Amino acid sequence: MDQIILFDMDNTLCDWDGAMRRDLKQVLPPELVEKVEDWLGDERRERPDWVERLMTVIRTQAGWWRSLEPLKVGMDLLNLVLHTDWETNILTKGPHGKPAAWSEKKEWCLDHIVRDVPVTIAANKSLVYGKVLVDDYPPYVESWLKWRKNGLAILPAHNYNKGFSHPNAIRVTEEHDDIMRAARAINAAFNRKMGDPLDLKEV
Repeated sequence: MDQIILFDMDNTLCDWDGAMRRDLKQVLPPELVEKVEDWLGDERRERPDWVERLMTVIRTQAGWWRSLEPLKVGMDLLNLVLHTDWETNILTKGPHGKPAAWSEKKEWCLDHIVRDVPVTIAANKSLVYGKVLVDDYPPYVESWLKWRKNGLAILPAHNYNKGFSHPNAIRVTEEHDDIMRAARAINAAFNRKMGDPLDLKEV
């Protein structure tokens, strides 16, 4: 079986939250600006319907997805494996009803990734095979690991995934020691023989 490593995009390789915070604060009245941290912050509190609609308007602007800034931790992890024997793939969720975002995500990859990496757009990430998934969002990680009991998941650190725990998952900041820990985990996944459990004890 191929040695496939999968990388999410939004809040893993690119700063979706940062761009949405910026744009919400530009269009909201001053008395509501402080609410942005409630809607996108640590706890990710439930957003009113009108905020969801406003966010949809923002992210359907031409060029919005293509203009997202890279995130250091995700790009550092990606650059660890781009020139190795891993088969690297981008795995991202296609925003429903926003086909322009699909092409802009591919354009973002062409602009920011030094190699031409295949991009898979999927409604359900758990259906996509890989030995390793790099993804910030715990529900996606959990559903993917449910079907890959020996797989490895790496979560770029955000406050909203701080409490997530799974024996086959590690949470990684942009600090050098954390990136090196991720490198050891990725190496353990690469060397794991088919059917053997993933051993992260030395990581």
